[in-house]
Amino acid sequence: MSHVRLTDTKVKDLVAKGLGPDNKPRIYRDDKVRGLFVEVNQLSASYKVQSTLRKHGGKAKSIRKTLGRTTDYTLDQARRWADDVLGTIRKGEIPVVKGEGVPTLEQAYDDYAKMRDRQGKDATHTSNIKLNSRTHLSDWLSYPVDKISRAMVVERHTKIGEARGPFAANHTIKQLRAVLNAVDGLKNPVAKITWFKPREDLDEHGQPVSKAVPLELLPSWWQAVADLPSPVRRSLHQLALLSGMRYGHLVEARRAWVDLPARCIRFPKLKRGRPFSLPLSAPMAAIVAEAMAVEIKDNPYLFWAESRSGHIEDWREKDTGWREWPEGTPADAKEPLPTGHCLRHTFVSIANKTRIPQHHREILVDHAVRGMHGHYTDASLAFPELLEAQSEISALILSAADAKLTEIQNQHVPE
Repeated sequence: MSHVRLTDTKVKDLVAKGLGPDNKPRIYRDDKVRGLFVEVNQLSASYKVQSTLRKHGGKAKSIRKTLGRTTDYTLDQARRWADDVLGTIRKGEIPVVKGEGVPTLEQAYDDYAKMRDRQGKDATHTSNIKLNSRTHLSDWLSYPVDKISRAMVVERHTKIGEARGPFAANHTIKQLRAVLNAVDGLKNPVAKITWFKPREDLDEHGQPVSKAVPLELLPSWWQAVADLPSPVRRSLHQLALLSGMRYGHLVEARRAWVDLPARCIRFPKLKRGRPFSLPLSAPMAAIVAEAMAVEIKDNPYLFWAESRSGHIEDWREKDTGWREWPEGTPADAKEPLPTGHCLRHTFVSIANKTRIPQHHREILVDHAVRGMHGHYTDASLAFPELLEAQSEISALILSAADAKLTEIQNQHVPE
């Protein structure tokens, strides 16, 4: 076959043509790097390199190596790798292409998850590590781990930081470092990273800005959540505010853990490594009952979703019209509906307004009870008192949000 002047655009056009008329792979040879070609198969297209190895006194041997899929690498990358392979062949040596016998990043994450499970590490944290890989590194999961360079890591760290914030960026790349440290014989590309240091937002008096939703904005927040079209997402956000629970635990709550007659959700383990029965105030029980009414066959999760995990993975909302903004506020300065950890801040801040003992408030949000007293405390023995405390906090939050229990109970539940 004649050689073709390839470009990235040309490669995409050739791949789009698919198989040849006889349903056999099409081959397009590069006119710049002799030996490099694109092979288009039924399901994918790959960059490959082929040359002849000649050893002194021996027979000529044809060498063909696959470099990678055209969707994963640019033409320039393929040409550089092809030059390396062809140079090795010219020296009379058999080349070893990166990726041969090396796990993909997805396999490395799976192996790391199995290792953590064997070590008895927190299953929720393990699940969050894999979730971060799918959220921020999905386009890398098919890569052999030795094709991930430090430059790629630095660029992705910056990209995540700009799009999702410093915490997401630092956590994801530090988790990547741990995963790659567990791969035998790999020089870890996560090295000499300049980690983000989150800037503390200060008000006009130089004081830190609270991450909690201001009390005066709670009514508009509650109304915006109540207007969400998805009853599952609506219930998730309302329960997050009234419980102060971490979203990572809430989204993994299973229907089988719910015990409405006993007014609790029985979590087998939270971040601190202990089981916990979350007390459900009357409003919380009504919200959970609404979520339970929306049942999906063969899905065990309370807050189900059509996702890889089966539950809600991204709890952010895009609505910026949830509150009134000062006239002239730029569109990019309008924050979307608050969800996530700021609701935990809100719960703790409002609970602090009560006379509920501090150790009860700490137990309700899975914080460590201070001192040796916490070491000896069995939270299950105080469940009646914790339920009473939860009910008091719920009443205070609903009052601030200008919401009533009857409104929650009357929310539409799809059949």
